[in-house]
Amino acid sequence: MQIYLIKKQKNRIYKSEAMVLAVSGKKLTHDEKGAPLVDEGFVSISDTKNYWACAFSDRPVGIDIEELSRSVSPSVVKRLHEAERKYLEPLSEGSSEWKEELLTIWTRKESYAKFTGKGLAEGFRSFCVLDEWQDTLETKLFSGRYKGLIYSSTEEAEIRETAYDAPMNKSALEAGADILDMFGCSASTLKKKLLGRGYTEEEAGEAVDKLLERGFLNDSEYARSLAQKYTARGYSSRRIELELKRKGVSPEDAREEAVKHREGDRQRAEAAAEKLLKGADPDQKLKTKIAGKLSSLGYETSIVYDIIQKLN
Repeated sequence: MQIYLIKKQKNRIYKSEAMVLAVSGKKLTHDEKGAPLVDEGFVSISDTKNYWACAFSDRPVGIDIEELSRSVSPSVVKRLHEAERKYLEPLSEGSSEWKEELLTIWTRKESYAKFTGKGLAEGFRSFCVLDEWQDTLETKLFSGRYKGLIYSSTEEAEIRETAYDAPMNKSALEAGADILDMFGCSASTLKKKLLGRGYTEEEAGEAVDKLLERGFLNDSEYARSLAQKYTARGYSSRRIELELKRKGVSPEDAREEAVKHREGDRQRAEAAAEKLLKGADPDQKLKTKIAGKLSSLGYETSIVYDIIQKLN
């Protein structure tokens, strides 16, 4: 029996028909109940958000794989066999041990239902998969962030962790446009986001270039809109420059945009101080609070000191 295990990548299309053909050269079809079939032998398939597993054998086979990070509802227990529910009773509901044991039982039941060919029609309450079943069915347990059990007759299994280059669900250009629709960003930030979604350096670079050419991406305009937002928050020109750089704006564009707002530094600092003062007498505690706020907004020490002195 051969088992293929594939770790999925973000934003890609995974179709079992294409994956079975890629790893085995076999054509995958389905019977009237939806169970998978291949032209020779037997096949069973299971997948999660991050993994895809497929078992091939010349005998009936069932496979199920579950990630340990999966969220498990306590209501699932009600669907188990009475003996399995009693087995879980001593464990603290929702604990890591309870969750791991429940997932182990669940993978055994899913695998066995596929192994028998009866699927879910048999009903999970009608059979038990505790220790007494282990003499007749082979169990394999994957370790790490995922857990999987493969049921078959006592047949040795060869597990192959396989790479699969699945197609992206969108082109880099489409994905880049979607990102810009949701929120603005700089060219460098957009490229990083595309790389983080699994696109190649070439794909991400071409998408950014095309969006720049078509006017959908404009670093100068992005820097200008951000600077306006930050001046409304009372930021100093120095803080504006810093924030623009953090947002991926080039140092040159960030500096150029910040210079435009330098003359208004004192006026914004005074407005911020007045907002905190609210007409109250400026005692030492309030002065300290105002000085701290102005410093956090990025104003130079000389401006902060001058404003505090004028509060006397």
